[in-house]
Amino acid sequence: MANLILEHVKGGDLPPDWAKKLDTPPNVTFTVAIVEETGSLSGKAGEQDSGTLPEDFPLFGVWKDNTATDDVGGYVRSLRKNRF
Repeated sequence: MANLILEHVKGGDLPPDWAKKLDTPPNVTFTVAIVEETGSLSGKAGEQDSGTLPEDFPLFGVWKDNTATDDVGGYVRSLRKNRF
């Protein structure tokens, strides 16, 4: 799995659970980094991966209902257009 960095994500575009936990206004921007960890999926040292499928984790597919990302390439270009 490749690492994924999403820059300039507005608080209002975050998944509702994240936005609630961060308790931030919707116009504040974030950089979201999704990085594969080595070891167990539980994150606890010494535990083995339970074999649970990624689809069973709450963050799997968090962007699937976001129509702005239907065209991934276009979405990324729109994020970068003012920077490059």
